Amino acid sequence: MKLRYKIMLSLIVIALALCFMVLQSYALWIARYESGENIAEVGCYSINFTENQGPISLNNTYPISDSKALSSGIYYSFTVKNTCTIDSSYAVTINPLNTNTLAKNKIKYAIYKSSESRPTTGINLGTVTNINEDLSAFPNASSISESLIVATGSLKGASTSGGTDGESVTYTLYLWMDEDDTLEDANKTFEASVYVSNYAKKLPPTGAEDIIALAGNADSTSTAVIDKGTDESGCTNTLAYDDFGNLRYVGANPCNYVTFNGETAGWRIVGVFDGYIKLIRSSDIGFYSWDSSASSINSGYGINQWGENVYSNDDPYSGADLMKLLNPGYDDTLAEDSSGNEIAGTYANNSLYWDKQSGNCYNGNGNTYTTCNFSTTGLSTAAHGMIDYHTWNTGAQGNINMYIDPVTFDKMYEYERSNNTGHDCVTSPYCSDTVKRNSSWQGYVGLVSPSDYGYAVGGDVRSSCLLNNINNFNSSCAASNWLYYGGGLSTINAYTDSNYASDYFFLLDYAINSNAATSHPIFPSLFLKSSVLLSSGTGTTTNPYVLSLE
Repeated sequence: MKLRYKIMLSLIVIALALCFMVLQSYALWIARYESGENIAEVGCYSINFTENQGPISLNNTYPISDSKALSSGIYYSFTVKNTCTIDSSYAVTINPLNTNTLAKNKIKYAIYKSSESRPTTGINLGTVTNINEDLSAFPNASSISESLIVATGSLKGASTSGGTDGESVTYTLYLWMDEDDTLEDANKTFEASVYVSNYAKKLPPTGAEDIIALAGNADSTSTAVIDKGTDESGCTNTLAYDDFGNLRYVGANPCNYVTFNGETAGWRIVGVFDGYIKLIRSSDIGFYSWDSSASSINSGYGINQWGENVYSNDDPYSGADLMKLLNPGYDDTLAEDSSGNEIAGTYANNSLYWDKQSGNCYNGNGNTYTTCNFSTTGLSTAAHGMIDYHTWNTGAQGNINMYIDPVTFDKMYEYERSNNTGHDCVTSPYCSDTVKRNSSWQGYVGLVSPSDYGYAVGGDVRSSCLLNNINNFNSSCAASNWLYYGGGLSTINAYTDSNYASDYFFLLDYAINSNAATSHPIFPSLFLKSSVLLSSGTGTTTNPYVLSLE
C-alpha cells in the first residue's frame, strides 16, 4: 500500500507578551496564515479556514477555565472537503513547531464537528483521548515530530458524472491555557500548525504506478532497455523510457497482456503517459477505411482530419468515418453515396463499435461500405467506465519530405504534438476539400501514433533503430518490435503531402503513407482512466493483467 501524504494548511498560533496586571485585557492568541490565503487545496482535499473573532482576545480572564474557554466563543473553524472522485480518508493534526518557550502540555484544546454536541472539557496536548476512530489507520502520524492527531474520518468523493460534490465536514477548534497555570508563562510563545493530511493506506497503487514500479530505479532519461527477466511463458518483462520520459513496453513479446472488455489477453499495454495507461487491441476488429468521401472530394479518397473541426467560419466537418465508428455520439449518422448524398434509412459508421452493434462500415473509395458486426467484439458498458476522455495528438510532419529528409522517432513524437496538419496542397484533384484541420482531438477511442511503433522496439537493436529514419526501419527493427503486424498498422496521425489531402501514416515494417479510403486492419487504442488498477495477473497470455476501478 502506498502512503499519500499532503500538508494542507498551516495556522501559526502565538502567545503574545502579557501584562502582569491580572485585571487588564490581554490578547492571548493571534492567528495568521503562512500562505496568506484562507483556502488551500492539495490532492483530494480543500480546506477553508475561518478565524471567527480576529485575534482571539480574552477580556479580564487570565488564565481561564475549561468551561470558560468552551463557552466564550473563542475558536477557529474550518471545513474539509473531498474534491476528488474517489473516497478518501483524512486526519486533522496539531503539530507543535516550537516548544522552547511554552511547553505543549500547558496548552489545552477541544475540537468537534459542527454536527456534534459541544465538548465540556479540554484535553492536554499530547494526550490522545476521546478519539473514537482507529488511529492505526494513520501510520504517518508517528513520522511527524511531537504531532498529535485530533480528528480522523473519511469523505466520499464527487460524482464522476458531475452534479454531486464531494462530502465535507466542518470542525471547531478551541485552544487555551488552563487557569491553574501561573503568570510565569506570560511573555512566552507557543507555535503550532493545524493541518489536514489525506492518505491512501486502504487504496492500492494505480495500474500506472504498478507499471512504473516495475522499472525500479531505472534512469528515466535513458532510452536503454530495462530487462526484468523472462517469464516462464516466454514473454519478457522488458520496458524502456522514450526520449520524453514516457515508460513503454518494448521488445518482440513483452509481458503486457491485459484482459479488457471481457477479452482475455485481448489487449496490450503500450505504456504509461502522464499517469495514464495506453492500450491497443491485440487483434484487429476488421478491415475498414480511415475515411472515405464523395468522388468530388479528394477524388473519393477521404479527408485526413481525424476529429471534428472547431472552426465555425470554415467548412464544418464532423470527423473521420473511423472516428465515428469507434466513438459514442454518432448513432444517427446516415450513409452517403458516391455523390455525397445521404441515404435515407441507411446508417454507416454510426458508433457501432462503441455501442456493440452491427450495421454498415466504410471500406473503400467514394463512400463504398460493407456490412460489419461488433455485437461480440464491441465495447461493453463496463469497458466504457474505464476509458478516459483523453486529448490525442494528431499533428503531422508538415512540409518535411519523409522520403528525403531524415526523421527519427523522437522527431516524429514532436511532430505529432506540433500544429502541423495534413493539408498542404491546393491544386491537385486529390486535395479539393476545404476543411480546416486541427492538430489535436478529444475523445475516447483512437489509434496509436507512429512514435508508439518506433519506441516499442527492444533488444540489442533498439539504440540503432531509434537513430534510423522511420522510413528505414528495417526488418531487424521490426522483428524486435511487438507492435509490428504483418498486415500493417493504421495510426491516428495525418500525413502531409504536397499532392494529397487524404493521406495518413500507415505502418508496415517501416512508416509509409496511405490514402484514408483504403481498407486496412483496424487496431483500436485507448487511454484508461488514471484510477484504473491492475488488480491481478502478471501480464502473460495465460495470466494477463486484470483491470478494476478503485
